[in-house]
Amino acid sequence: MEHADSHLLLQVIDEMLQYYRDDEAKLQERLLWLSIFLERTETMQLEEKQQVKERLDAFEQLFEESEFVQKQRALGVAEGIARGKAEGITEGIAEGKVLALQEVLVDLVKVLYPSQVEFAKSSVSQARSEEVLHQYISLMMKAPDETTAHFILDAMRAA
Repeated sequence: MEHADSHLLLQVIDEMLQYYRDDEAKLQERLLWLSIFLERTETMQLEEKQQVKERLDAFEQLFEESEFVQKQRALGVAEGIARGKAEGITEGIAEGKVLALQEVLVDLVKVLYPSQVEFAKSSVSQARSEEVLHQYISLMMKAPDETTAHFILDAMRAA
């Protein structure tokens, strides 16, 4: 598109309309490629590109009906669904680990300091990170008495 200007490209569009008047599928394809090339070119002034783009926008319905556009859209949707599932699975696994560690901490308190179980249940629900829960489990295992255990649980609640 080195020496192309808006006048030339508008003429090309008119000639394509004439040439492909009996073959809408080919017209769709050719206009779509022209649109793609127009977007990518850096040899035309922005104002001239805008004039041609406005003319191409009139054929938007043709683009929407294009088999190529429909395939690309379907691929994008499929890719989005696959990516969403993968992210959902990853988030689900992480959430499951957090819930398991919360249960471990409550069970540990239940064994070591039974009178603190209800306080532990409400405190543990505040922790949403595996790393933090591992740290609190470690601290709880080292707690020398019930007062220290209560202090640890209170700190978890405040964090």
